[in-house]
Amino acid sequence: DPAIQQALMNWLRRSPEHVGAYLDIAAVWMESSNVTVDADMALPARIELARADLHVPELNLERLVPLPRAAPPRRSVRPRSLAAIAAVMIAMVGAWFHFLSGTYSTAIGEQRSIVLADGSTVELNARSRLRVRFSAAERTLELLQGQALFQVKKDPARPFVVHSDDTSIRAVGTQFDVYRKPGGTTVTVVEGRVAVQDRTEAVTTVTSFDTPSEGQVLLGAGERLTVTARLDTPTVRVDASTATAWTRRELIFDVTPLDEVVAEFNRYNTRLLVLDDTQLKSLKITAIFRSPDPAALVRYLQTQPNVRIESSERMIRIGRISDLH
Repeated sequence: DPAIQQALMNWLRRSPEHVGAYLDIAAVWMESSNVTVDADMALPARIELARADLHVPELNLERLVPLPRAAPPRRSVRPRSLAAIAAVMIAMVGAWFHFLSGTYSTAIGEQRSIVLADGSTVELNARSRLRVRFSAAERTLELLQGQALFQVKKDPARPFVVHSDDTSIRAVGTQFDVYRKPGGTTVTVVEGRVAVQDRTEAVTTVTSFDTPSEGQVLLGAGERLTVTARLDTPTVRVDASTATAWTRRELIFDVTPLDEVVAEFNRYNTRLLVLDDTQLKSLKITAIFRSPDPAALVRYLQTQPNVRIESSERMIRIGRISDLH
């Protein structure tokens, strides 16, 4: 029924490994002599739905091993036939995984949990995009937009490297947050240690996560570094639970300029907040919002002197009383 089909789609969407498992069982199912394949449940159609839901526009199904089609009923399936099916499916799943593990994205207000091929996990925040490229020697990811929390499966033989603009973050087994903003990239370590370096420089091998190599900055648990044009900004201490508050749908600001607060809220809502007065950009906000709903911020701003709010269906304008009237 529709509820079960939606549950299946949700499960497929969680991980490329789930899609591979589905392909495995689908091939054997379609070769069975005891079932009739409904046209609505045909494998090519189901794969196409999964591809669309997984937001992988560059995936080219024609490059995969030809998809199995429903065959006339047979009396039995011989072990040799099953082995042939398995061989085809191994190639097919491998090709599918190669393309499917490319790019993940989220829309406004959407957050997504991703299980990678190595067992590492990624929490992808709203309006974010991540590209994954794994090889035998290195696990390489690129944060193209937005924010992600990485929980890295330990593997000393395969470094886990995240690129964000001109910044590279190298780890073996740890948990850290990367936020790519127009003005630079913020790296926050929750557990373990990472090495941060300028991506435009020659790649430096991490020989020890206790002693930095030339051009590297080592970060430990509870430390944050914001990388701008140059890797010379100071490391600061932060509360790890605050750094990951967004995974709990909380927004925490500590003396944060209003323009940054507005930009953060706009990641989660189609009804945009608009600053009409440039002088308000520097207004500092210190507050905890239990939800990214802009109504909470509006209520807070209405308590501030000389701030006026005007709302419409599409936007919420924030300005000073003297400017709006």
